[in-house]
Amino acid sequence: MPYRFRRKKFAVAIAVILFIQVLCGICVLFFTNTLGETLKSGVKESMETYDIGNRISVELNTLQSKFRCCGSTTYKSWFDTYWAEGKAEVPESCCVNLKQCHNRVPLMVEDIFQQGCNERITNVMGTMNVFVIFCIVSALVYQVLGIYLVIMVALRKKEVGGESVLPVL
Repeated sequence: MPYRFRRKKFAVAIAVILFIQVLCGICVLFFTNTLGETLKSGVKESMETYDIGNRISVELNTLQSKFRCCGSTTYKSWFDTYWAEGKAEVPESCCVNLKQCHNRVPLMVEDIFQQGCNERITNVMGTMNVFVIFCIVSALVYQVLGIYLVIMVALRKKEVGGESVLPVL
């Protein structure tokens, strides 16, 4: 097979890979935003059905503990739930330090996480998006550099009359 056909096949293969990578990157960015919105609405719905023993409540407690957040928008989101019955109470998973927490009436604000989980989720998703964009751009730069080097080798080979330009070790 002539050399120029191999170069064309290589160029087409690299172009297809570049296209697929960009498409995958766009999909990842789109779906992380969708996932973030789903998680935010899930937090609010979980708060409405919060009960100490059920599985959803356990997951919500885990989320609040690990993300160091409380409620959907702020800790005050809990006050309007069925669980709190209009009182200024938050679950123990909102406590900064479980042993010294005043999460019931009277509520000591300095003992609980004050930032809402929606804001924390948005921050995490933003960080994920930055990482995805960095990976996509890095891969694109690497591949464009590869294409450039292949073109330079091909041009150099053409200059020297088709002989190999790479030294034999």
